[in-house]
Amino acid sequence: MFHKFSKLEVVAHPFFITQNALQAYLMPIATKMPASFYFDEIPSAKNVAKKQAAILSEETKINLTTDYGNTELQKSLAYYEAHGTLMFDDYSWYFNTKEFLKDFPAAEANPAILAHFLHINSGGGLAYYLDEVHKVLSTRSKPLIAQCEMYMCSAALYLGAPADKIYATTPFDTLGSIGTMVSFWDLKPYFEKAGFKWHEHYASQSTLKNKRINDLLEGKPDDYIKHELDPLAEQFIVNIKKSRKKADGDDLFAGQTYYADEAVEMKLIDGIQPVEASIIEAYEKGKEHAEKQRLQNLINPL
Repeated sequence: MFHKFSKLEVVAHPFFITQNALQAYLMPIATKMPASFYFDEIPSAKNVAKKQAAILSEETKINLTTDYGNTELQKSLAYYEAHGTLMFDDYSWYFNTKEFLKDFPAAEANPAILAHFLHINSGGGLAYYLDEVHKVLSTRSKPLIAQCEMYMCSAALYLGAPADKIYATTPFDTLGSIGTMVSFWDLKPYFEKAGFKWHEHYASQSTLKNKRINDLLEGKPDDYIKHELDPLAEQFIVNIKKSRKKADGDDLFAGQTYYADEAVEMKLIDGIQPVEASIIEAYEKGKEHAEKQRLQNLINPL
């Protein structure tokens, strides 16, 4: 019997392919069998979110939707599920910020949607584009509740920071890691040992081309840290302070992580409660906001 391999085993690790993953790609070619014979298809992040929204809708009796432009589902909440590594315009089974910034304004403009609910279980991801996400979420009109379930760290905390309220699900959820870093495999020694020789040559004028990354590879990271990581970390910290104005604590902006109880004490989050309670709160805040908008429109009609 053949074992089915996940495509994630290959594509999620572009610098490292396991023997099993390589076999999974080569077998369809060698046997002329369709790839689906060997692969388990990974559901897209959107489909997973849609299923979870349906489950939570049934549990809370509140309409949660991932169809952000649908005006027929009245008095609903826009549901976003940020689980796993956060990416930008990448694989469909990851939450990606580029797609999110298409979905969020659509939900914001949809009169059938009362509020936004951001469901997070992520240790972080790509820093790129999160400053733009922060701007959009910070200038919205409708209420936004963010819920941490297990992890809300680094890029995931950056993502949820502009929410009106941030809740953890249990006292042992992990939050924080406000900071930036880079990690990678240096594969050159492996290929050199196998007999491969790398060639890299530059024009006479290009004295600084790739110097920063080459210094990093040679164990001299200072210039890379100063010009690449430090500016990202500085912007990250500035935006967290804007969104969570009362947040304060030892090592909070040095990259430390905390259990939920301590995060509440440091005002990094607002409390601990079940997902369902946060959904109900988002719904109630959404109704209040809609009523205020209705009254405002009566006072100042267009």
